[in-house]
Amino acid sequence: MKESTVNKLLVVLFIAFAAVLYGLIFGGDCGGPISLSAERSPAPDFTLPDMSGKSVSLSDFHGKVVFLNVWATWCAPCRREMPDIQSLARKMNPEQFVVVTVSVDQGGREDVAAFFRGRRLDIPTLLDPEGRIAKLYGVTGYPETFLIDKQGKMVERFIGPRHWLKSRFMLLFRKLAEE
Repeated sequence: MKESTVNKLLVVLFIAFAAVLYGLIFGGDCGGPISLSAERSPAPDFTLPDMSGKSVSLSDFHGKVVFLNVWATWCAPCRREMPDIQSLARKMNPEQFVVVTVSVDQGGREDVAAFFRGRRLDIPTLLDPEGRIAKLYGVTGYPETFLIDKQGKMVERFIGPRHWLKSRFMLLFRKLAEE
């Protein structure tokens, strides 16, 4: 085989490998069942300002399932999953299930407001430019989502983006909301 043909083949193989690896790391939505944590530990409480400056605590949502998503406007996977998160917030009964996102953008409210305006989003968002929540919850990358039950206990942690409207997630969310 000619050297140029071998080089082209290696490049094609490398691209295919990189695409598969990217899908595994960032696709985040392998179709298997969701295994919930057997032992649920209390989710760390926190207080952060929302977009209007009002202080909001995790404990404010006691009695509801909390979908807590930690994200940033500069994070491409975060930007991709935001429409699904907004749709999820609209689909679920707010008396049982609440979607809360936490932006870690250092530009704070201005960065998030511009991002939301450009995409016509209105998801409840808390601001954490110092990244306190990332330390408190041990966030390893963005986005990262935590599912917290009605008693304030951690149910599951999802690293990376997801297609949150898939039936397997919706079944999980509704099951927890009915507990």
